[in-house]
Amino acid sequence: MWWFLMRDEPDIIKELREVEKLGGLWVQTTDNIAEFEVVEETTEDVPDGGVGFVKDNVEKKQEGANINNEKLPWKSEEKWRLLLENLPNIVLLVDRDGTIHYINHTVPGLTPEQVIGKNHIEFIPPEHHDMVKETIEQVFQTGNIGDYEIKGAGPKGSISWYASRIGPIKSDGQVAAVSIITTDITKRKKTKDALKESEEKFRTFVDTASDLMIIADKDGNFTDVNEAMTRALGYSKEELSGMRIPQILTKEYLENDFKPNWKKFVTNGEITIETTFATKDGKEIYGELKAVAIYDGNGKFAGSRTVFHDLTERKKVEAELRESKAKLESIFDSSPNSITVTDLEGNIVECNQATLNAHGFSSKDEVFGKSAFMFIAEKDYQIATENMKKTLEQGVIKNVEYTLCKKDGGEFSGELSVSVIKDTSGNPTGFVAITRDVTERRKADEILQGAKEKLERKIDELERYKKLTVGRELKMVELKNRIKELEEGVKK
Repeated sequence: MWWFLMRDEPDIIKELREVEKLGGLWVQTTDNIAEFEVVEETTEDVPDGGVGFVKDNVEKKQEGANINNEKLPWKSEEKWRLLLENLPNIVLLVDRDGTIHYINHTVPGLTPEQVIGKNHIEFIPPEHHDMVKETIEQVFQTGNIGDYEIKGAGPKGSISWYASRIGPIKSDGQVAAVSIITTDITKRKKTKDALKESEEKFRTFVDTASDLMIIADKDGNFTDVNEAMTRALGYSKEELSGMRIPQILTKEYLENDFKPNWKKFVTNGEITIETTFATKDGKEIYGELKAVAIYDGNGKFAGSRTVFHDLTERKKVEAELRESKAKLESIFDSSPNSITVTDLEGNIVECNQATLNAHGFSSKDEVFGKSAFMFIAEKDYQIATENMKKTLEQGVIKNVEYTLCKKDGGEFSGELSVSVIKDTSGNPTGFVAITRDVTERRKADEILQGAKEKLERKIDELERYKKLTVGRELKMVELKNRIKELEEGVKK
């Protein structure tokens, strides 16, 4: 007689205790001992527990044992029947011809009576026939456990996935039949497929990311990198897989910062720093590195995940901007003309030294935050206000003269050109005015004007003299002509 033992069934575990003896399996209950000959065990890797097939040996050979056969567990057939029928697994006994001799329960739509006596292959989709037959034949030939996964009919007309474990049942040392324990793994399969899809999406995301990504073990050896890492550093994935973090860092960083930062990282579990990677051809990549620690089940440091954001181009642009700013500041500070920057209300936010010198101030603190109208004579306030509105509308006005004033009350003539300052969105944020002191120019203009007027008077006098001279010369010519005519008349 063949019996099934569920090793992971809680009620059975409480009742039975296994003890190896004489090559068999001894099962001891609370009040008796019985001997079983182990035929096949299928506990390993069977989902939801395992089933062991044993054959009873009614004759007890242990001296002194007091066995009450009426209470032996295999005598309670109802108990074992209920156990098998309530297993989540489908359990079959199949002979070499494939005929089903026992099945505990079936899928919805079929009863055990409709299945027993038929070939089990009839209930398997045709595309799996060859694989299933080959697997079962291998079990009959070798006596080793086999397994396979197939899809077939599920509840309510659905398609389900099943995992089957094939175990040999021996008689006189030969495989006489096989047990097939089938588990519905549809949920597990869907979860596995979903996980695989998720992993593929994540892998695609990682490999298409522009940031460099690294996974390393506790010693800093690379275990995985993304495509951006290979492109940026110039190594292949195969080359990087045999490398360690220190090998891609610059010599300067290794000597000065690596050890303290690594210790800090291992201690705190995360770190964010700006550092420089060295490429295969010796170039340097500057960027921001963020790393988080990986811990094992015991809470020990096991590795790291790192993301490196390349800031090389940004650093280059920032350097160019700093250089450009330095040049502009040099021009700003060394300009002989006054340069004043105000907000939209005309309050001074910046000025150069020439502005302070022109208006008689010693420091920027004296003028910052004050109205630029402090530089303009009161008599020009109205025209200055109107020009401020025009500048905001037109964007620029040029070469407008004002009477400007100094800290000590003195005045001088100035010529202003004003432009609107705009932000990156094109919105006005203030004004910049360039002022030239035109006092000397105006004096020169007055001198030139006086010289011009004097010259013009001289020209007028010359014109009058010319007219008088020309008139006299004409009269002399006329007189000479008359005398000549008289002389010719006398001769005649």
